[in-house]
Amino acid sequence: MDYDTINNIRDTVLYRNDDEKKSAYRNCIEYVIKHDDYCSSFSVDELEKLLNNPDEQTDDNRADWTFHDYLNLDEGIKLFELACQKYGYKLWNGNAWHNKTCKRNCPLADFCNKYTVDINGERLCRGQVYCREINWKDLPDDTSIYKQDGSLYITKKQDDQSFSNFFEFSLDIIDFGWSKRGGSQITGGNVILKLYKEALNASSEH
Repeated sequence: MDYDTINNIRDTVLYRNDDEKKSAYRNCIEYVIKHDDYCSSFSVDELEKLLNNPDEQTDDNRADWTFHDYLNLDEGIKLFELACQKYGYKLWNGNAWHNKTCKRNCPLADFCNKYTVDINGERLCRGQVYCREINWKDLPDDTSIYKQDGSLYITKKQDDQSFSNFFEFSLDIIDFGWSKRGGSQITGGNVILKLYKEALNASSEH
């Protein structure tokens, strides 16, 4: 799936109109100026003008890619949370991984091998861990993660680094909504394309 198609999908899902998109972009510009040392010398209007006129940028002008790095991260987080609100939380508060077709509606489907962690006698998938905001540091050393077939994968005591990866979602969210390796599909497409279809239908009704 090419870059323009992906951007169109993200824009359609995240923004109801051009004004919403412009407002989000301006908010991101303000954030970049406040938090990035390189862009801090710009005013909001100056940086916005520069971004809208790429021909004025020089080879060493990092403003454009700095802004888009922040924007892509912000949009990815928003897209992931929207998918969670629409599909994820309902699934994770219900049958979750006990449902054989759970991956159809799971925002974490592309990052899931159906491993589960045993917490107080309850087996939880990564989506349930995310939903409940469980911190691996708070768990006892004998806490176990199991493979899909029920065999032991690892305990916290054996390897806390590998154990902690089960509870880490930042990389999953960063990749959410972008091309998978090979480029024919997008990460999270199982739910994003549903959101896209709903957004198109809503737009056609107005």
